[in-house]
Amino acid sequence: MLQSIDSKLLGRPLGSPQTVPAWSGFNALLHKDTVPSQSTIGYLPVINASPTKLSTVHAVLKQCIAKADRLKQDSVVLTVDQAIYAKAKEIVWKNPAEFQRIVLRMGAFHICATFLAVIGKRFEDGGLKDLLLESGLAGSGSLNGIISGKHYNRSIRAHKIVYEAFHRLQWRAFETAAGGEVRLA
Repeated sequence: MLQSIDSKLLGRPLGSPQTVPAWSGFNALLHKDTVPSQSTIGYLPVINASPTKLSTVHAVLKQCIAKADRLKQDSVVLTVDQAIYAKAKEIVWKNPAEFQRIVLRMGAFHICATFLAVIGKRFEDGGLKDLLLESGLAGSGSLNGIISGKHYNRSIRAHKIVYEAFHRLQWRAFETAAGGEVRLA
């Protein structure tokens, strides 16, 4: 009924020890000969003012529109951190016609940190705190920082390991339910 899963799918037969540490290691091995193409990144002039003042953020938005006009661009994508994103969004909402060409986005780091905080908030009372403490992935002093996403590197590491453990348990349960070796057509 079920046939062996293609080794290309898992990279190894089921039941054999895993030789790749996790997702990051898999991608590093998969793309070791791939060299990304070179990009050119430019920066706007420095504004000698507090970045969290509305007037400073407004000046940056105006500079972006002016730069887009000079480059004959229809729109400009502006990536900022979480604090500045809130201020910029407020300005764009108040002046939609003036800044309609700006695509505002929060940076990947802050999106990820927020997502880690959401996961932590959702599952902290569902056993995640106990799992992290009892497994030794977190100490009592760093637990809240990991759960809230404030200790970014520790939080990423903990979530990757927890995901990997749950994924392995899920495969084990699937193999057991399928009656042994899993096969696909």
